[in-house]
Amino acid sequence: MKQKSNEKTINNRLSKTNIALMTTHGLNNIISIFVGTFLVSYIYSISENYVLNVGLFYMSNYLVMGVVMYFVSVMIDRTNRVSLYRIAVLIRTVFIVIVLFTGRQLAGLVILAGALYGISEAFYWGSYNLMKNELVRRSLMPKFASYQKVMTKVGDFAIPLILGKIIDADSFKSSAIIILIVVILELISTMFIISQKPDGSSFDIKGFCRNVKGLGEKKYFVNTVLILTCFVGAVSAISVLNTIITMLTYGSNFSLGIFTSIFSVASLVYFVVISKFTKTGKRKVLFLITAFVPMIASIVLMIYLNQITTAIFNGLYSILSVTYDHTYDIHRNAVMKNFNMYDDIAEFQCTIEVIMEFVRAVIFGLMAIIGALGAGFGSGGMIIALKVILGVSVLAYVFANFILMKYEDKLVENNLA
Repeated sequence: MKQKSNEKTINNRLSKTNIALMTTHGLNNIISIFVGTFLVSYIYSISENYVLNVGLFYMSNYLVMGVVMYFVSVMIDRTNRVSLYRIAVLIRTVFIVIVLFTGRQLAGLVILAGALYGISEAFYWGSYNLMKNELVRRSLMPKFASYQKVMTKVGDFAIPLILGKIIDADSFKSSAIIILIVVILELISTMFIISQKPDGSSFDIKGFCRNVKGLGEKKYFVNTVLILTCFVGAVSAISVLNTIITMLTYGSNFSLGIFTSIFSVASLVYFVVISKFTKTGKRKVLFLITAFVPMIASIVLMIYLNQITTAIFNGLYSILSVTYDHTYDIHRNAVMKNFNMYDDIAEFQCTIEVIMEFVRAVIFGLMAIIGALGAGFGSGGMIIALKVILGVSVLAYVFANFILMKYEDKLVENNLA
């Protein structure tokens, strides 16, 4: 009896490789904070048309990422996953070095910088998503996702305060040097990840499509996650817009860091509460609150753009979107395992990423176009451009929550929850 109990305890533990993968991803989150928050604020501060330049940076980033993702997925199914994971970190090192040495000239190189970052992101997410699916057992996926979310939120609290203070007191270059050190630590942590190419593994998109079609009525689950991904891609613009709007209304990297840190702590508490007291199929009210409260706050923000409405929307979205983000992550990584389609994981993750990145490229391309048009109307036109993109992204966010709500009902109906 005691032996069975010990075996159960061991089976419920994350492996050393799982922990190493989680640690590496935690370090990567620090880099994502730097790029997604402070690099955006830097482009904002050195650009005459910040809406256009930020839009071009991310359009280039996601367009290149979507194209390269397919080729990475083909390569990754023929080699050791960790090797490509390390290549991603090395390319990211080159990106940070370029940011360090270009300085204010970065405003004229946003397309090139975005493309380089997109290549590193394709290698990173192509290998990370596949390893997470292969190395983390289905029964441990909720635990892995929860621990990963907590680690991310702790980083979201500490890092913005530190970087924001350094950038305001010293320079953007000093913070980039710190990020370069983090990248090196990330590279070292990959040495503890053990992953091998499964026997007989091959990349076959057509075979994946046939297998999904063969699921019959249950193909609903795979197709719904793919459709949901389109909306998730459009929602990605909200965090970037939050950064620009915060800099616009508060004008300080430290203020940006304070907001990010405070809301990260609040969202971590919120995440712990909903994880403990809610479960799949019993979250309709939660999804409705998650969808409509930030939407109402965004409408108020678009009508009355000031420091108070910025803080309210930023806080409500940062906290409540945890439900949507965490739920999508779990279902995306569990759907193939629900039907024992382990041989199709690489193809599925590739399809997900390509769809997401091209939708992101479209939304930021739209942002660049509207930014270029808005520049003709001065600073007021730029603000209108921001509001238009924010409205589109928030609408996508509301639809995403409704799809997740229906999806979880279907999981319960089919005994897959």
